[in-house]
Amino acid sequence: MTDRFHLLLIKPSRYDDDGYVVQWRRSVLPSNALSVLNALGEDCAERQVLGPEVEIRVEAYDDHTGLPPMAELIARLQAASAGALVGIVGAHSAQFPRGADIARRFHAAGIPAVIGGFHVSGAYSMLPEMPPELRQVIDEGISLFVGEGEGRLDAVIRDAHAGRMRPVYDYGGDLVDLSGAVIPRGLPATVENRMLVSVKPADPIEAGRGCPFKCSFCTVINVHGRQARTRDPEAIVRQIRSGVARGRDNFFFTDDNLVRNRRWREIFEGLIRLREEEGLAFNIMIQVDAQSDRDPDFIPMAVRAGCHQVFIGMESINSEALASVGKGHNDARRYRRLFLNWKRHGVVIMVGYILGFPGDTPESIRRDVETIKRELAVDLAYFYVLTPLPGSEDHVRMWRDGVELDPDLSHYTSYRSIAPHPTMSTQVLDGLYDEAWRSFYDDAHCERILTRHAVLGGSLDHLFPFLLVGRGAHPIDDAHPFEFGFVRVKSRRERRPDMPREPLMSFLARRVWETAEAQVRWIRLFRHMSPMVERARAAAAMPRPDDPALMVPAAPVETPAGKVGAALEVASPVSGVAASSGFAR
Repeated sequence: MTDRFHLLLIKPSRYDDDGYVVQWRRSVLPSNALSVLNALGEDCAERQVLGPEVEIRVEAYDDHTGLPPMAELIARLQAASAGALVGIVGAHSAQFPRGADIARRFHAAGIPAVIGGFHVSGAYSMLPEMPPELRQVIDEGISLFVGEGEGRLDAVIRDAHAGRMRPVYDYGGDLVDLSGAVIPRGLPATVENRMLVSVKPADPIEAGRGCPFKCSFCTVINVHGRQARTRDPEAIVRQIRSGVARGRDNFFFTDDNLVRNRRWREIFEGLIRLREEEGLAFNIMIQVDAQSDRDPDFIPMAVRAGCHQVFIGMESINSEALASVGKGHNDARRYRRLFLNWKRHGVVIMVGYILGFPGDTPESIRRDVETIKRELAVDLAYFYVLTPLPGSEDHVRMWRDGVELDPDLSHYTSYRSIAPHPTMSTQVLDGLYDEAWRSFYDDAHCERILTRHAVLGGSLDHLFPFLLVGRGAHPIDDAHPFEFGFVRVKSRRERRPDMPREPLMSFLARRVWETAEAQVRWIRLFRHMSPMVERARAAAAMPRPDDPALMVPAAPVETPAGKVGAALEVASPVSGVAASSGFAR
């Protein structure tokens, strides 16, 4: 009779301000960490790392869409004759408290648990002494995993099987060679079945890791390194071909900066072959930096490879602010040209924009948001508050300087202020964050965004759902679009342990009201915004208005403040309307 070892992988969510787990009936964005670790676990099972007499069963869940009853999971793992292991994977700082609480419940039932992810790897590697939250879980008997999992998960599974888990598996700084690494085969069924019902799930694709830049707020460079490493391009092509065969037509490249992948050309050439020679229909979304148009081949090849959506780390239009965080490679004077180079191909542009730089004031933030609206062809602006995340240079500097930071890691979302600002209180900065969302997505600008997209040949049917979520996620569900889902779920039993459980009837009454109110607001917003699409189509057919965002700068212009608004005053009109890129929508 074959023994069975049970490996359970969980991507944790986070607690909201009321202590409830942020969960959704259906989610939108998949977890790359969970996809990769699930593939590594299945690879361990196929290679029989515990010997031919032990079967390894791998099970994976994303906490953002809820977990099976904890008692049920514990019973399944306790029934495994050869032992079990719970892996809390991909935990960011805001997710660490929830991840640790999940691990504690399994550990209390006699099941070994290990926690990994950006918070553990970054905080453990960057600080000169172990942070108290990491020391606490180690003292409780829970293990930590620092670094990347390829080639290392075998050892953790063997230790769990033998009952000799190490306190820390420290592979920090020892970066793996991705060229022959295991490629995920798609999302686990237990995750895929909880993706948003109205769209097909987007499979995460990781073509590489690492970024060469030195942004002081970034944790990626201190966990994945500053040398861009890449997977085999042909393996990426096979992964997407396999995904299309399974019915997938959307793929999300999770690389923080695909343009810095030294083999991007080979990747795009392979995807172009799939589309143009094999006739496969699919789209990709990628993330790049603000120099992604420097190579004249990158954008046209990305579009031919299926790129219909791009995320660009703009961060600020103020050159001094960019320089203060080591992001001087972003040239604010070129933003308009950069965005138009993408928009001419009908690509939807998302940008990250950070509030709370040391030199920011309420007046400058409001002025800069208005400048972006007026001057730049950005479709979706996703706002963040400058946050010293553990694992970043900013966090190390503040720790050394004894700066008082918010002690609750659940607040480290980058959606709120957790550190003192030189000129603004926490309340003022958080209020400006709310105001930025309202201002950018007001009626007039939403209609302007749709019209610009139509003028430049883009698909309004593709853009509109994202614009709807961009406008509604924060005010209706108090959620960032990148963690948004369909219908917020709260479990009375899954409240933060240090908060009391609410009485059943009052909890149910409140949740019925909250859920109904949110859905009514979404329906009203949809009905309010839908007519904008037809008005944008009609406006796009008329003579082009004098829209500064659709004017190409004659040349970069130096300005005393380095502001994009001033730099873009010297401009010449765009010569014509771009044709639709023609890729599958």
